[in-house]
Amino acid sequence: MFEYSTDGVTLREGGDVTLLNPAAVALLLPPGMDEHTPTPVTLDPDQVLAWYHHSFHPDDAERVRLAIEHLALQPHGVYRSHHRIRHGDAWRWVESVSVNHLDDPGIAAVITTVRDITRMKEAEAFAAAEVKAQTDANDLLREASRIKSQMLAMLSHEFRTPLTSIQGYADLIAEGMIVGDEAQESAEIINREAKRLNVLISEMLQVEQLEQGDYTPHIERCIPRAVAESAVRMLAGAWPDRVVTIESTNADTPVRTDAGALLQIITNLVGNALKYSPEGGSVILRIAVTGRQLDLQVKDHGFGIPEEDIERVFDRYARVKSPATAKIQGTGLGLTIVRRLAEALGGRAWAESTLGAGTTMHVTIALAD
Repeated sequence: MFEYSTDGVTLREGGDVTLLNPAAVALLLPPGMDEHTPTPVTLDPDQVLAWYHHSFHPDDAERVRLAIEHLALQPHGVYRSHHRIRHGDAWRWVESVSVNHLDDPGIAAVITTVRDITRMKEAEAFAAAEVKAQTDANDLLREASRIKSQMLAMLSHEFRTPLTSIQGYADLIAEGMIVGDEAQESAEIINREAKRLNVLISEMLQVEQLEQGDYTPHIERCIPRAVAESAVRMLAGAWPDRVVTIESTNADTPVRTDAGALLQIITNLVGNALKYSPEGGSVILRIAVTGRQLDLQVKDHGFGIPEEDIERVFDRYARVKSPATAKIQGTGLGLTIVRRLAEALGGRAWAESTLGAGTTMHVTIALAD
């Protein structure tokens, strides 16, 4: 049985290990041996230690060695293990079962049987990879479904509202029910709502472009503080009752980056902060240049973001749902654009927030040489 068994059988007597059958030698291949080495072969304690270091996988060797030593102190104890054994230039998985027979005078050793389970492990790994691939595919489908649902919800509100105004006022003008100054005012409303629609569509197209990796930065010289001041001026008219303070460090000298992207990042962040600030609220925009990096912070004292939503606010169409923010307009794309632009410029974007006490948005950008 021992001679022709396909399972390796070894004995451990004290510190020595006897490789009892050919299958053990062929499978375990201690240093200096091959499939043709005559059996049985005895390894002394020094050879055993060298064998562990050479043949056992570094992640498994110490665990197995200590377990076998501990087993020797447990009469009739059993130790089962799956571990890797060096075989030529590759690693093979083996299953070993060790039983303490030291109290049996006819054996007086720890007997270990070893079986090659490499194919089983490969099959398990393949099955696990298949399960993971299916799980990832299901996650992608769920994420796509979530994005689709949020997009449809956004479209039904953010698109329908301006379209309703445009259609309503256009019908009234066409039917002659509004004339003179009233018609002029209606035309201005139509124009404003059309511009709003154009912004919404532009944001959706830009997100798709950024997600697909089709964005190429346009690097040029600009002065970061001047870009920030320009963004704040553009936003001032929409929230005349709220104040934006700019604090800058080393931001008055030219740097090389995508000025248009920087302007959009600041506009989106400050616009968001103003939108979610209470009447009479204030926003602080900090901009600093440190070495080859541009740091932005936009701090508001608004409603804040629940902890579980802090990372989610950067997802497409995601918006924090609460009674305090229910009437605030937006596509849920602004922060997605901010993060994608920051990443495209070698940086990142993240948020810190305390519910009811405000939010600080952070962006870093790697400056070009």
